[in-house]
Amino acid sequence: PGTPYSGDHCRDATTITLESKLPQVFRSFEIHKLQADQREHQRELEQAERRRQWESAMALAQEKYFEHARWEHFTEGSRTWSAVNQHRDFLAAAREAAMSADAETQSAILQHLEQAERTLDELDPIRDLSTIVPSVPDPQPEDLKPFIGNWSPYNPDRGW
Repeated sequence: PGTPYSGDHCRDATTITLESKLPQVFRSFEIHKLQADQREHQRELEQAERRRQWESAMALAQEKYFEHARWEHFTEGSRTWSAVNQHRDFLAAAREAAMSADAETQSAILQHLEQAERTLDELDPIRDLSTIVPSVPDPQPEDLKPFIGNWSPYNPDRGW
């Protein structure tokens, strides 16, 4: 690598022997070897910098993933709580309306509404406080795609 396509030429001649050109040949080998080593070193530095940038992007993507997952859990709990409370309002209104029904109908309605209330109690995120704190699993590479930008979630050398 780094030498011309046709290479360096050294040949034996009547005025200059090949043996006298050997120092020049070995010097040329050494120069090409040093240049190749320098290119390899530069490539390794660039690869290390790319890996550092990728690891930084991965750490940031994981932070964003966890933040997003916690927010989604919170909004889902909020929606559930709102729906449960809306149903509780309906439940209260239905109980009030059931009081004007005859005894047999009232009993059937109240029995049904008690079952509905038990179901609402099971669904209410405030009644079971352990559901408020999310349990977010560690992300898989595919989970990080929306948060990592142009990087691949698999490794720094792999593109999208």
